[in-house]
Amino acid sequence: MDKKKELFEKILRDRYKSIQFATANITPSSYDSLEAYERSTKGSGRVLMVMNDEMARVAISWPEVSKEFDYSNITSVRDDKKQWEILWDCVSYSRKEWIDLCGVSIKVFNRCLKPLVGHKLIFPDGTLNKWLSLWMDWKVISLVNSMRED
Repeated sequence: MDKKKELFEKILRDRYKSIQFATANITPSSYDSLEAYERSTKGSGRVLMVMNDEMARVAISWPEVSKEFDYSNITSVRDDKKQWEILWDCVSYSRKEWIDLCGVSIKVFNRCLKPLVGHKLIFPDGTLNKWLSLWMDWKVISLVNSMRED
């Protein structure tokens, strides 16, 4: 089973996590230009999508959700869409737990989940896309700064 787990992690790392729209070089001082950068790239839909607070709540709670993994059916395929589905088929989690954690309605949760998974903003291993993580950090920093001003 360890070989299957290694394959799962390798596919996720090499095929999906390594392609992050060059966000690894973004520093806190460049947060202001991040949205402009993303708009000029093919990822522009992602910027606008994650600006939705409900979607952010669903995404930010994903790492906290209890997960179980079954790597028995993991395989490497060329088709990107099929590979992504195979990776997600390896993880099981409680939708109820996730909905309770993020504090949104079932309807809102269902509306947010598909684009988060489909646009690879959340990963089946419980991690978040690097850009999404940076955006979440920026939101927290902005909130803290606004509290200091009061």
